[in-house]
Amino acid sequence: MTGLRRLLLIALLLVTPGAPAFTQEKFPSRLVKVVLPFPPGSTLDAFTRIMVDRMAQKWGQSVVVENISGGGGNIGTERFVRSPPDGYTLLFAPPGPFTINPMLYGAAAPDPTKFTPISVMARVPNVLVTRNKLADSVQGLIALAKANPGKLTYASQGVGSTSFLTSKRFEMKANIQMLHVPYRGAGPALNDIVAGHVDIMFDNIVTSLPLHRAGTARILAIADTERSNAMPETPTLAEAGVPTFRSVAFFGSAAPPGTPPGLAEQISSDFAEILQQPAVVARLRELLIEPVGTTPAQARKIFLEETAMWGKVITDTGVTLP
Repeated sequence: MTGLRRLLLIALLLVTPGAPAFTQEKFPSRLVKVVLPFPPGSTLDAFTRIMVDRMAQKWGQSVVVENISGGGGNIGTERFVRSPPDGYTLLFAPPGPFTINPMLYGAAAPDPTKFTPISVMARVPNVLVTRNKLADSVQGLIALAKANPGKLTYASQGVGSTSFLTSKRFEMKANIQMLHVPYRGAGPALNDIVAGHVDIMFDNIVTSLPLHRAGTARILAIADTERSNAMPETPTLAEAGVPTFRSVAFFGSAAPPGTPPGLAEQISSDFAEILQQPAVVARLRELLIEPVGTTPAQARKIFLEETAMWGKVITDTGVTLP
């Protein structure tokens, strides 16, 4: 080999080692797994099924969902974290694994700052739902709670759940005290709202709106910065006198730690394209899910902002798991 050819070969070797591995083959070239760390049947599960169907169509590869529940989402998330950083195992999850879990479970929860963010794919606002004939407005509810400290009851899906922390934040913002009644899931809790056994609950609009429309429960306010197109007559909590109050369930996605940034960008771009498809937008809005489709950088920013917000609630109220 001549000196010139040797120099050219060395230069080529110096340039190429840093190239991400995923550029060496088309992604994906085989089956992709989506880990959903909660049981089937949730709003997130319905959203995920829509997404994986479109992902399979776009990528020309099979995409399967693995529901791995338990430990508040930690078991499935731990399985995801241990997967190779090659994009073939992705996490779809609500806020818990991205924000709340490490503050409540400590070392038992995987560290979300090590995840490779992909996208905040969609969002679903929470609402303040009450039993019938309790109060006509948010201010009426607050006045009732102040007149009866510790007597009004609020349902949640358990200590540490988003519904629980949203209720604690509402107590702080409104300067009231209520009695917590935990349930094993939103379904039983809403059943008791309808039956009049418990007074209020913060729940997502997807499961609460049908009860409101049927007249079996009442939504007093939207826990978002804007009113919902599904019920534009209903005020936000800020409009109802509880300033800067927001509680939105987002559906986030991530790849395992160490996934090449370029691959994360590619997957994020594909998700954004899917979430802009008219048929997908229409179907999601039928389910009261608002498509978003952020970049990885935007997703990381949202994860950090949500972590700070819920961290303050946990610190200020001294919440610990039983």
